Amino acid sequence: QSLHAPELHGGAPGDLPYATYVKADITAMLRCDAVVTLRDWQESRGARMEVALADWLGMHVFHLNSEWELTLSRRFGNQDVTAF
Repeated sequence: QSLHAPELHGGAPGDLPYATYVKADITAMLRCDAVVTLRDWQESRGARMEVALADWLGMHVFHLNSEWELTLSRRFGNQDVTAF
């Protein structure tokens, strides 16, 4: 098990073209089993892309709330599934 956080790899944000970070992020996501979103993730273009890609790849998406509790939120067909 490992954690991949884009800001921990590849220097300070903005040092490279945005597309370079996106390509590296997609490559890293292919080695992951799940995505965890933080509060206000919807405001981040990159986080929205990660959640869309995770959904497309059939990965679990966890949401971390303000009380540091994880919620698994995943759509299976027409049914919403929530756990934890």
